[in-house]
Amino acid sequence: MNSGTIILENKSFRLTVGEDAIVRSLIVRETNTECLRQGEEIALFSVTQERPFNNEVKLAHPNKRTTCQANRIRREGNALIVNFEIVPVEAVIDVKEADDYIAFALTGFNVRSEHYDNLKMDKPPVSELRLLQLPVMNHAHFGEWLNVSWDERAAVNVLAASPYAIVDSERRKGYRVMTADVRRDLKLKNCAAALIAVPAARLMDAIDRFERDYNLPL
Repeated sequence: MNSGTIILENKSFRLTVGEDAIVRSLIVRETNTECLRQGEEIALFSVTQERPFNNEVKLAHPNKRTTCQANRIRREGNALIVNFEIVPVEAVIDVKEADDYIAFALTGFNVRSEHYDNLKMDKPPVSELRLLQLPVMNHAHFGEWLNVSWDERAAVNVLAASPYAIVDSERRKGYRVMTADVRRDLKLKNCAAALIAVPAARLMDAIDRFERDYNLPL
């Protein structure tokens, strides 16, 4: 980890995230290609509640479904410990840095119980967690079925390790926000999604290795 940044990397690519949880860079090593739209200030993670539950903030925010962006992150071994705006919990995200992909899975929460002691509900009351959120610059092609943006120099792919993670992308001007979400009503914990960033000619081989590692249909 460099000063002020966390580096997630493997043989194929390097993802740089600020300690403020803002994604900074995604470099495909073989072609030295930057794949992220710079300056968008997008956090790697977010958490969603049906409404704010913390007694200290619920009267200051609308009583509605609320998404809080990550605002602080640190690494402890193979885990990222993530803090969020106004939500008094830390998410523990397991990170697997394989040769051709990096996988993320929520394994648990660090909760200060005094914020929820009087509430009869799952603690913390999280309905969704965004495992991955990247502003990927537009390439010549985008494949919706595989959720991949690619040209001859780079292919960026966000994919799920099970039917329970939801991968998607949202078009913006000049880039796409590529995402992976987990939901309590499907499966919140221990449900992985992965990032692949390789030259396009190696994409299918990288997906094949990911599928075999997670015992997925080939």
